[in-house]
Amino acid sequence: MGDIADYLLEQEENFNCFLGVFPRRRGRIPKFPPKFTGKVFCDYCGAKAELKDSSEIYGNAEWARGKKVWVCSRYPECDAYVGAHSATQAPLGRLADPMLRQWKKMAHVEFDALWKEMGMERGEAYEWMQNNLNLSPEEAHIGKFDVEMCQSLIRAVQEYRRNKRN
Repeated sequence: MGDIADYLLEQEENFNCFLGVFPRRRGRIPKFPPKFTGKVFCDYCGAKAELKDSSEIYGNAEWARGKKVWVCSRYPECDAYVGAHSATQAPLGRLADPMLRQWKKMAHVEFDALWKEMGMERGEAYEWMQNNLNLSPEEAHIGKFDVEMCQSLIRAVQEYRRNKRN
């Protein structure tokens, strides 16, 4: 896993040039209100996002049946979307383009190993994330991360693993 993340870190400039048609808005991780308002906007193009059946993105994938997804209204031109919470329909993070979706997947693989393979309890791993990335409990969710935060988490986990080995 580390090799892929290292490669993508090196290639980030190329990805940004390729995906630069819809530059990411600058700023900190968006904070979602405690009570969901039903308004979701795309971080890439600013368009309103629409709640749709997940089959519009994932086709007939068994795991996606009955689920909802927030999709940029400019999809597929702006290829940004995020899953919706089944009970509240609130987004499960920020809308993500293809590059951010890949970084989130890699961040999850690296981070989840802390509590699946390295002896931490899941709650301990999230506390570790908060402490190492200087995040509040509300911010400590990979679904809310941008590419930079995913990269920071991957680096922190890799450093933790190196230090544990020594």
